[in-house]
Amino acid sequence: MKKNMNKILVVALAVTMIALASVSATLAWLYDKEDVNISTFTVGKVYISLSDNTTSFHIVPGAREVKNAVITVEENSEKAYVFVKIEENKGALSGNFSDYVKYSLATGWTPVDGATGVYYKTVEKGADAEARTLPILAVIQDDLNGNTVSYPGTLTNAMLQPAQNKTGNDAALPTLTYTAYAIQFDYTGSAAEAWAKVVDAYPSV
Repeated sequence: MKKNMNKILVVALAVTMIALASVSATLAWLYDKEDVNISTFTVGKVYISLSDNTTSFHIVPGAREVKNAVITVEENSEKAYVFVKIEENKGALSGNFSDYVKYSLATGWTPVDGATGVYYKTVEKGADAEARTLPILAVIQDDLNGNTVSYPGTLTNAMLQPAQNKTGNDAALPTLTYTAYAIQFDYTGSAAEAWAKVVDAYPSV
């Protein structure tokens, strides 16, 4: 009987081991998977261009000439401060530049505090073509169909003589220089603070 019991126990153990092996063979883990969430970042831009109908002018007392200097903000640019820096150089002429060349800025240009000859406008993101087109000079008289410069009728040969018979890039000739800059409006502070950032970016300003 004891032998039979031993056999029964052995068989029982064997059966138990087979059962465990069977459970182990069919064991399954719980799994799940979520799709990877990829965040795509688009990037902003601020682009401008500066155009002019001509860069060569001829001073004759009493005359006026068209000077269509225009800054254009590229479509889909971010909201931006747009700056223009105007530099007057009278060359070899005496007195002030304004004694020889007259001009006015177009409406809406505001002086930047603490910056000589620098003016700004703001242009909204998504602005239409007209709002993105910024003439620098005002129209003095409509008959020339454009923004203009003029020369006083009081000029004389004696006043103009130091620059007469000069051509090209001769240092004796008066010049009027426009330089355009733009920087994003958001997070750059006031116009003066934004201009300071422009100066940091372009040390030669």
